Amino acid sequence: MFLKSKKLVGINKIDIGCGNFKEDGYFGLDAFKGPQVDYVIDLSKEKLPFKDDSIVHAVTFHALEHINNYKNLIDEIWRVLKPNAQFFVSVPYFNNYINIANIYHVNHFNEHSFRFFSSEESTKCLPERIWKFKFAPTWGLKGSANSSSETEFRCLKIEFDYYPEYKSLTDSEKEIARLTKPNVVHNICFYLQTIKKNNDIIDITPDNIVIPKRRIDQLKNNW
Repeated sequence: MFLKSKKLVGINKIDIGCGNFKEDGYFGLDAFKGPQVDYVIDLSKEKLPFKDDSIVHAVTFHALEHINNYKNLIDEIWRVLKPNAQFFVSVPYFNNYINIANIYHVNHFNEHSFRFFSSEESTKCLPERIWKFKFAPTWGLKGSANSSSETEFRCLKIEFDYYPEYKSLTDSEKEIARLTKPNVVHNICFYLQTIKKNNDIIDITPDNIVIPKRRIDQLKNNW
């Protein structure tokens, strides 16, 4: 069903750039019409059709890499999410040749990408040795370009999807391969928490991280 002019009420879970594989029970938004798309929207420039602080969970699978000015979209997702609401992001990992060659990808993502939407001193989602450098001693890099954006996300967890030949390695061996070679990881997932000023920050434990059904299916199928 395609909605554009109807009043949107009672919606609290959204799938951004859902395409033909919308998350069960979610409201699907995309730039193109389709059987799973509930609302057609230019995600690169239009405002999301929801009130501030009205959404309890948002997901996006392989959409952000296609969005010109994706920061605008991230800002909009943050605006509509409730304080402490979770946001799941799945995107191609930057350092694989198919991703690099894809003429439809205008953004590239790695483990540092969401540092630029954070002002926190540290993180639990990656070992300090990977992100702490002399020129970047804090996890959050939101202010590195004198940004005054309100948008703030805490990174709760990062998952890497490895190509088959690397799946049997130890975690340490995987890390070394990922950081030194191309074509080791094909996909990266971020589990994010919405942080808003003047609202208490809930400590979300690993057991309370929301894993989308589509992600569970991917993991079951050894994707």
